[in-house]
Amino acid sequence: MKAIIYTRGGNESRQIEKCEEYAKANGITVVETVSTENGLSAYVFNMKIDAIIVCDAPRIARKKSDYMFTEDTLQKFGIKLLVAEGK
Repeated sequence: MKAIIYTRGGNESRQIEKCEEYAKANGITVVETVSTENGLSAYVFNMKIDAIIVCDAPRIARKKSDYMFTEDTLQKFGIKLLVAEGK
């Protein structure tokens, strides 16, 4: 499985570390790390990835409705949303 790591907000190095640990433990190949500086934009959907790994759910969206919308959109493209820690 190929994935990108998506970080947002403070302590980016910790987020990357936790996501890399999760990927390694689950046999996932990380092909890129994306942060809010370069955004989770349309190019992600053209990358031929299987998943996006976030450290925790609020990193993808703060509001539950936004999180659900994002997760549904990713699923339409066949991309899983994986959370490294927490729910």
